[in-house]
Amino acid sequence: MDKDSKNNFDGKDKSKDKSNFFIALDEIMGGKNKESEDDESTSILEDKETDIFEKKQNDFSEKIEKDLSKIDSKSSNKDGNVNLEKETTVISQSTIIDGSISSKENLIIKGNVNGDVAGDNDIMISGHIEGNVKGGSTISLKGSVNGNVTNNGKISISKESEISGNANCNTLYLDGSIVGDINASNSVIMGSNSVVKGNVSSKSISIEEGAKIKGSLNVFSGEDEKA
Repeated sequence: MDKDSKNNFDGKDKSKDKSNFFIALDEIMGGKNKESEDDESTSILEDKETDIFEKKQNDFSEKIEKDLSKIDSKSSNKDGNVNLEKETTVISQSTIIDGSISSKENLIIKGNVNGDVAGDNDIMISGHIEGNVKGGSTISLKGSVNGNVTNNGKISISKESEISGNANCNTLYLDGSIVGDINASNSVIMGSNSVVKGNVSSKSISIEEGAKIKGSLNVFSGEDEKA
């Protein structure tokens, strides 16, 4: 091979090597760029996932705050006091309390109380109370009370329930028994299972057939009440 041919051949080889070098470099750089793009895409996805997660957390927190605000507003009346319709104290059937009870909440008494019971709101008794009971709204008796029962509103005494004492209220619904006097400022409604051993005084007295009364009936007018 002459000198010129050899130079041309070497030039071609060098040119080819140079070309291959740039191709390899492009592939390497392209790979790096691709990796960089992949990393960037992954980073963007991670950022988006973080944003979504944080948004969900914020939304959940806001929901809890709203729910708490709703509970807060429902549990308060316009004066800011506790709404006692949402508050209840329960004395279970197996519980015996020796002593008096006083509560601003609703009371459900399924057990026994040896003492007086006083509540500003509704009282439901299915157990036994050895003492006086005083309520502020409604007293429902499905058990027994050995003492006086006084209420500004209604007293409801179901079948087979008993009060051994006086009943003082606005309205009395009776289908059980009372051994004592009844004083109702508005009305007394006696069911067929009623048994009263005492005097009954009210503006209005309704007695169903089958009810038993041993005592006097006193129906008074509004003027009599004022007097």
